[in-house]
Amino acid sequence: MGNRIEESFYYIAEILSRFDIIAIQEIAGDLSPGKSHRHHGQKMDYIVTDSTEGGAGGNERMAFLFDTGKLTFKNLAGEIVLPEKSLINGKLQFARTPFCVAFQAGWFKFNLTTVHIYYGKDIGKNT
Repeated sequence: MGNRIEESFYYIAEILSRFDIIAIQEIAGDLSPGKSHRHHGQKMDYIVTDSTEGGAGGNERMAFLFDTGKLTFKNLAGEIVLPEKSLINGKLQFARTPFCVAFQAGWFKFNLTTVHIYYGKDIGKNT
């Protein structure tokens, strides 16, 4: 739970309840606070990555939180890794490996990807 007081999770859950799907980055540590989405009666579920190790990874995860009454997880999730020939000057573009998940809403099938990239002066830095 870190430095957050329990009440803050109710406020976060209130905001999240306004959306059918949410991409969340930089989830650190214990996943149990993520269960705050259950306070509003929506049929919510989530899919989360394993934690990213190393100095740049910070033991963080990425996730999608979604309303199961409106969206269906299509049993496809994966990370996107670029081949070496696609790197810019042989350097990484992503701070974390992009996370792609397949969903369906009614007849509409789609993939969403959450990406944590380097930008500005940090482009191409391998930290």
